[in-house]
Amino acid sequence: MKRHTPASLLALLLTACGGGGGDNAAPTDPKPAPPTIMLDAKPGKPLPVIEDVAVGDVLLPPRSVVRPDAATQAKLDEALAATNRLRREQGLIPFRYNESLAAYATLRAQEISTQQGEKIEHKRPNGQNPLDDSNFIGRDALAENIAARNSEAEATVQQWRESPHHYATIISKDFENLGIGYHYAAGSVWKHYWTQIFSGGSTRSIYRFIDPLSRDAAFEAVHNATQYDSAGRLTLNAPQDSASTTGISRNAYSLNLGREHRITLLPHQTLGWSYQTFGAISDSNGIPEAYLNVGKPFVPGDGAELHADYRGTVIGDLGQHDRVSAEVSARLDYGSAGKSLNLKVGKAMRSGFDLTASKATRDARLDFSDTLHWNADAQRFESDTGNARLYGAGGEELGGQFSRAVGNEAYRGAYGAKKVQ
Repeated sequence: MKRHTPASLLALLLTACGGGGGDNAAPTDPKPAPPTIMLDAKPGKPLPVIEDVAVGDVLLPPRSVVRPDAATQAKLDEALAATNRLRREQGLIPFRYNESLAAYATLRAQEISTQQGEKIEHKRPNGQNPLDDSNFIGRDALAENIAARNSEAEATVQQWRESPHHYATIISKDFENLGIGYHYAAGSVWKHYWTQIFSGGSTRSIYRFIDPLSRDAAFEAVHNATQYDSAGRLTLNAPQDSASTTGISRNAYSLNLGREHRITLLPHQTLGWSYQTFGAISDSNGIPEAYLNVGKPFVPGDGAELHADYRGTVIGDLGQHDRVSAEVSARLDYGSAGKSLNLKVGKAMRSGFDLTASKATRDARLDFSDTLHWNADAQRFESDTGNARLYGAGGEELGGQFSRAVGNEAYRGAYGAKKVQ
């Protein structure tokens, strides 16, 4: 295995060359507004709007990088072409574009933009060497070129051309594959950041591109598949996964969001629910990116007295590497003496996402209790780590989400429950 010497990893800080460019994003066609519930407003206060789809925070799957938009990709294509011209000038075979290296190069450009001070370095945020074997599959030659400040591809490649160490990497016979990344960070020191990742043989990175997850697309997909009767009872019109390939529930509803994302919703009627359901938005490998609740929320009126117990089901994940299932119980006390929801998640079971090779095991670390208080502005119960809403006349059901820490890992999920008679 060959690695470049430290000298060949020198960073090049590009001088400013103008350019830059403006916001050239193409306008999009307006989408119809999603169904909402309008509540009576108090004098002097705007009408609050309560969506019937609540999507939580979105986390990228591990080792995933958002695919560049069309304008950025055009800039990267230009940089690849300019780099390969330098190769041809020396009678060398042009680099093969490698998407996994490009994904890692994009991530590296993002990481470099967070470095403090004017000097940019070949160092990851955790202090790791970016060419460490743990970032790659294969053990052929590797190298990295980095640069900052310049917005234009041609000018950036020319500056690499004028730096002996960077140019030596570009025309080295040790490398056959190339990925290039670019990142613009408005509030950073140099704003424009570039990275080239080179490899020999069949070596590739462990990273991949993924299409960005669109909340608008998720809302639209759910709205197109949902219907409510006059009492707010929910009907879903979507394919059901009888084989439980999602690992969430047999006969779960499945909605595709393009080629790389999918919404999975629990079969609420099978579980005895009428007004709400919940589920996850996952990538093509089944790794959850976000959780969501679906249903028309019920908002108690002024002077309401609601006291009830609930029981239901939880789905979630630990660190996006283990699937979690659990039971949930809750006590609602909403009235003149206070407005709170005491939540308990228990009997948590954890398993890997490979359903054929992983058995569920009990993990008491994932059990927790939480007290949520009514937020009149948001029209839901909230705590530092979660939120919940009521559904159905009189709050027959409830649903919510949580996001907590277990050790140094994120523990997230969603739940639905029904009033205990």
